[in-house]
Amino acid sequence: MSEIEKTYDVDVNDSAKLMMLEHITFLSQVSITAAEKLYESFEKAFDSLSRFPHRCLVFETPYTVFEYRRLVVDRYVLLFIIDAKKNIVHVEYIWDSRQEDYNG
Repeated sequence: MSEIEKTYDVDVNDSAKLMMLEHITFLSQVSITAAEKLYESFEKAFDSLSRFPHRCLVFETPYTVFEYRRLVVDRYVLLFIIDAKKNIVHVEYIWDSRQEDYNG
């Protein structure tokens, strides 16, 4: 099976789910409609990662052991790892790109 035909399971870890929920909850205080659209954007991003995770750029840093990739969704950045042997994309972090850094 070629990389084009391969599909991946997408596993969003608990920390990333919490980050996503925090962003959606914060936005819902301003606009429920905007929060719903953000949720839909995340869902579309996860679906996209299940089909084309390799299209995303490698997030280079000297401090990581794994090959992290990033996907930008609106103003949010999803960092993920591809486990090609198990056909799983592991979403590890989701943060607002307007933040200077992410410190957990």
